[in-house]
Amino acid sequence: MLPLIVLHRLDAVLDPTKKAVLEAKAKYEAMGLEGDAFEKAIAKVAIGGDRQQPLYNLTWI
Repeated sequence: MLPLIVLHRLDAVLDPTKKAVLEAKAKYEAMGLEGDAFEKAIAKVAIGGDRQQPLYNLTWI
């Protein structure tokens, strides 16, 4: 039960930028971006406005 609670809380933290990250993922994949360049580009989108950690989730949950 505890792992589900932790996953739910993590998802709640990521929720404000989730849509933008998923859109950026589709855009960068269409451009053929891979590896470190892909990770850095997605991290910039994930940071958003005032968040300090480049944390993101690329899954459709």
